[in-house]
Amino acid sequence: WPGLFQIYFGNRNLVLLEDVRKAFLRLGYSVSKITNLKEGRLPCIYLTKKADILRYSQEIGFGNSKHRNKLQSLNLNRGINS
Repeated sequence: WPGLFQIYFGNRNLVLLEDVRKAFLRLGYSVSKITNLKEGRLPCIYLTKKADILRYSQEIGFGNSKHRNKLQSLNLNRGINS
């Protein structure tokens, strides 16, 4: 969908995923609950707020240039107060 932005974190290790989720919450990010808990699905969490995605890119960043370039092409800086 146009205008929908999200960062997806998936991992089969639920302890690791819960620890990552708790860390995001402690840092003030709005993060989803763990989803896809049905057998055969990859458990995951999401960051979906534009402000959180921009903050993540500035504070943590992406190791993969494909993701950095995609974020730049989306121009998320518009309409977000710093």
